[in-house]
Amino acid sequence: VSAGTNTTAIPAGGQAGFNSYGVFIRSGTTANGGYRYQTTSLVSDYFGTISHKFRFQFLFRPTFTGRTLRGGYLDTITTADATDGAYFEIVDGVCSAKTASSSVRMTDATTLALSIDVAYTFDIEVNAAADAARFRVYGGNSNTALLDVTIATNIPTTQARAFGAGVVAFAAATSSDIGILYSLGMGTVEGFQTRDI
Repeated sequence: VSAGTNTTAIPAGGQAGFNSYGVFIRSGTTANGGYRYQTTSLVSDYFGTISHKFRFQFLFRPTFTGRTLRGGYLDTITTADATDGAYFEIVDGVCSAKTASSSVRMTDATTLALSIDVAYTFDIEVNAAADAARFRVYGGNSNTALLDVTIATNIPTTQARAFGAGVVAFAAATSSDIGILYSLGMGTVEGFQTRDI
């Protein structure tokens, strides 16, 4: 994202109990630089017909100030907000659930203030009818959701409103640590349930 770096050398304070591996993301020498991990195509998927599930795990360090992360189903590869998708947006440590269709966005009023050096799991489930997107956030190894909201509007359901999936993270300050991405994956809701994950 503009300029950024990543490394598999994880600082000791960023090693989560469930996973000691990941990629450490930093901004580069350009303001609003960072890193992204995404599917190759950002115009190949849309909601409807089958269910969708996306999950990623991330830990912010050493500060939230000036850091932004968007993760889930989305079609942006820069610092710009998504035109289409269903995704989490974390700005200065405050996590929101969002949907977007042709740049008309819905942000749920319920937010979650995250903590530094806590590994969070972010889940998004969109049902096959594409009339509900459920967003949940878990902290550490807990199975209790810290945030659990559902959005039923502005869910993109046509090929013209297609998107990809991934995580885009960046920082306003140059050469700054952002955090550690431990994992990300996507599939169907039923597929995740079958594997009990």
